[in-house]
Amino acid sequence: MLEPLFPNKRAAQVVEGLAAKFAEEHGLSDLQPNDLFEVFAAYCIVSQYQTDFDAEELRSGGSDDLGIDAYAVIINGAVYTEAEEVRAALRTPKVDVHIVVIQAKRERAFSGDVFLGLATSINNILTDNPAPFAMNHRVAEFRDCLRAVYRDLGKFRNGHEPRLSVWYASLGAFRRSRHREKIDTATAHLLNSKYFSRVSVDGAGAHHLRELHHRAKSMESATFTMAGQVELPKAPGVRRALFGVMPAREVVDRILLNDQGERRRYIFQDNIRDFLGAEGPAAKVNSQIARTLDDGEARQRFAVLNNGITIVTRKLTKAGTKLHVTDPQVVNGCQTCNVLLAKRDQLTDDVLVGVRIVECEDEAVITSIITATNTQNALNLIDVRAREPFQRHLEDFFASQSGEPRLLYERRRNQYGAGHVRSYTVTRRHLTQAYAAMWLDVPHAVTRYQSLVKDYEGRMFLTNDDPLPYYTAAVALRRVIWALANAERLGLEPGWRPARFQVLYGVRLRLLGDAPLPTSESGIAQACNQILAVMADTDAATQLVKELFPALRASLGSGVPRSLIGREARTPAFTQRFRQAVLQLPRATRAAAGPDPATTGRFLQTTEGASSCQRQRTSRPPSHCSQRRSNPCPMKT
Repeated sequence: MLEPLFPNKRAAQVVEGLAAKFAEEHGLSDLQPNDLFEVFAAYCIVSQYQTDFDAEELRSGGSDDLGIDAYAVIINGAVYTEAEEVRAALRTPKVDVHIVVIQAKRERAFSGDVFLGLATSINNILTDNPAPFAMNHRVAEFRDCLRAVYRDLGKFRNGHEPRLSVWYASLGAFRRSRHREKIDTATAHLLNSKYFSRVSVDGAGAHHLRELHHRAKSMESATFTMAGQVELPKAPGVRRALFGVMPAREVVDRILLNDQGERRRYIFQDNIRDFLGAEGPAAKVNSQIARTLDDGEARQRFAVLNNGITIVTRKLTKAGTKLHVTDPQVVNGCQTCNVLLAKRDQLTDDVLVGVRIVECEDEAVITSIITATNTQNALNLIDVRAREPFQRHLEDFFASQSGEPRLLYERRRNQYGAGHVRSYTVTRRHLTQAYAAMWLDVPHAVTRYQSLVKDYEGRMFLTNDDPLPYYTAAVALRRVIWALANAERLGLEPGWRPARFQVLYGVRLRLLGDAPLPTSESGIAQACNQILAVMADTDAATQLVKELFPALRASLGSGVPRSLIGREARTPAFTQRFRQAVLQLPRATRAAAGPDPATTGRFLQTTEGASSCQRQRTSRPPSHCSQRRSNPCPMKT
């Protein structure tokens, strides 16, 4: 990609500004500029391929990083950074693996030698021999991820080995022609390793990073042609519905893949199940679809034999046979689409597929469409929970709170638009992590998000759950992240952010002890309001976080450097030591204990579908209430 010809300095300043805003939005203000640039570049680059990830978890930079500042192992559309999760994700019969490696230099120039160095580092990591060079624990984790990927080569049919994308990002202006020779040499070295089916080596300068950042915050769209379309009759809640038949190759190239030939990041986000694979008992239908495509005569009957796909779009624009859809979601036909993707090199013009396109924004209607159209494979009711009324109830509960600025629950990606301050929105991923860390006693497990969802799906987001603990966990996590990000300014020890979920767990232990979350509505309200009272007071919350530092130091153990806190915080042993240390701390100070509930009254009174500030017989309202604007909001920074 050619950079526009205007001064690099101006473009670099724009990206530095975007990175600073990114840091503020994601609670990363404590990172040094070089470290922040690594995280920001990783976010921009990996967002091309997937969006549901924590950019900070991708970072591997620092001393002994072999030039690898960030990495991602994308398996069947999900991002992984730990070998344990990679091994779990590889248990399906067939997998699609895409490996992304990034070096990010916060300088305004490109050096072609970096491409050669990255190729050498990757090939060295892939070797079975013990590494003759030092590597930090994050790069060692990446090496273990790769070893897990290649442990069973039978998962990769010839020509379908993992893909590799290598990126070198800086604040300079990247001209591929200037570095073509070294890029081609690096690509050849990586292909000659025989580990990858495809290798892409590229650079991202300031202008490209700015463009990638814009794409990451924007909704996707697709333009394609559907001949012989039929408009279906009007229906309540549906703006427009079309049905037609398209060449399967057109479906793959125009709808399932983006302009860069990569699988669209969100295309299956609203589907109720992941791809079940092409083989095995769970994928009987998929193996039949594959056999049909392999049969020269049967493939001509594909549109008749297959149920087709259903796409829901937030906006449909029609001009003759040409259609433009915004935020397309395949809500039925995920299995068919994935088989078509796997067979895309074999698709011919005589393979047709039925396509139904529905323009709709009513979530209840979309849910009914998903449930009604998914009949080829047995429904997984747990997967459907993502669209159940409790998710909408949570969204409404967050929106009903009167504090300024408000925390909003982002049930659908980008539903509040790019104009809303990101630090005040809570994604489902972050809410899941916060709730599990605070109330399920597993702060060490929450960064392994895919495993977390699988292991604890029966204990979170249930139909009859009280939304107040979820809101409390979200507020407390934002306060903890803010305090740790501003540690030096607040007089706190810096460098503890990797243990933020243990600190969140410690907030609950310090204020409530180790008793489980009460089951009664009044008990839940009393427990949550005690936490919210402290989080609403900047000084009290900061003091509480400060009081947890001795427990963190004791849990890390003697002889373990602070630089390894990220690794240690992911272990159950660290959490157990931290829990014991917190419970043994001296009695909390008056500031950390928060206002006396007997005198301040409740902050929140949960009712069916709403909450409000409850003014009791006190001289002034609770500090978070909108009636007392002079007191800073718990999230005001």
